[in-house]
Amino acid sequence: MKIAVGFFNIDKIRKQDSIYFFSSVIKYTILSAVLVVLTTIFGMILLKNKSVNSNILFIASNIIKVDKGKLQRVDLMTISNNSNAPFELVKKEKIDISKKEVENVDTSNGKNLEIDISSVDSVDVISKKDKDNLSITESNGVQKINVYGIDISNYSSRKNIDILSLFNKNITLTKKSDPVLIYCTHTSESYTNSERYKFDYSSLYRTQNAKYNMLSVANILSKALEERNIQTIYDTTPHDYGSYEIAYTNSRKTIKNNMLKNQRIGLAIDVHRDALGDLTKGTTVEINGQKVARLMFVMGVGTDSYSNKYWEDNLALAFQLQKLGEEMYPGLFRGMIIRNSKYNQDLIKHSFLVEVGTTGNTLEEAYFGARCLANVLNKFYNN
Repeated sequence: MKIAVGFFNIDKIRKQDSIYFFSSVIKYTILSAVLVVLTTIFGMILLKNKSVNSNILFIASNIIKVDKGKLQRVDLMTISNNSNAPFELVKKEKIDISKKEVENVDTSNGKNLEIDISSVDSVDVISKKDKDNLSITESNGVQKINVYGIDISNYSSRKNIDILSLFNKNITLTKKSDPVLIYCTHTSESYTNSERYKFDYSSLYRTQNAKYNMLSVANILSKALEERNIQTIYDTTPHDYGSYEIAYTNSRKTIKNNMLKNQRIGLAIDVHRDALGDLTKGTTVEINGQKVARLMFVMGVGTDSYSNKYWEDNLALAFQLQKLGEEMYPGLFRGMIIRNSKYNQDLIKHSFLVEVGTTGNTLEEAYFGARCLANVLNKFYNN
């Protein structure tokens, strides 16, 4: 009898355990399903939020700084790889960019500078660097490349770039059929006040006054190209007025709009201003007695999952332009930077981002740099 009762009790226990097990499985399955649904809904809300969505898409061009538990978005273009550089605080305002009126941009071609621009415009190819001495070293995931006397810092995951073949890649751009699209993603970037150009900042080294920000420099570049019979499409749409975090999303729309309006765009140039750790420091090279803001190409090659189908074409163009630029104006270019970002360089076959000087430069120096770039493009373009 005791044995029978014992077996009965064991069966009862097993039955209770089974019921408990299956009820637990059902309970946790329901909880998991609820979590999945809630996560999906939350994710859809985030993706519908333009600011959040663009931050996800363009996270490669921004970083997050944690300071006493606070998160702050910082534009990578303003710190120039210097981890000790100060972070810019951008005043956020709700401004409808599509309705924002851009202040009148000085439409002169730069000859109103009351200084002799012929000093930079008269330079021809003055030296040749035909040596293809290619050296590549790598440290902490960064490739340091030197070729034709050009320094290149490759921060991207593409470590097998055929450097020499891109320098020799055939690129044909003609003045009659390959117009240049010029625009400014970080429109409000500006420079140090000078005796000739004095203005008020809307935030640290930024202004929404188009006479003194990147629209002014881009205008000088546009007019200088037109002087040389290179057709330009100069778009003055501001992209970071009150919405700095999604500037690349805004400029992407500008590029696409221009692609719809124009049958062909041969080259797209995004004009920026860089910043160093010491914001008072400018980068200049002396050309025929004039201080000229140095230039720097920043190239986005994307990744396999964040693709840029034109990365090789873009790099080839930047390589060849910098080589030609160094032959014309030794020291004009700083070392090129290559990143996993795209910077909208995936939209048009030949595109580049150029930093014209830094915060410590003056507008005069930036204008000279823009004209030097125009001269290099003039030499590169076919008639």
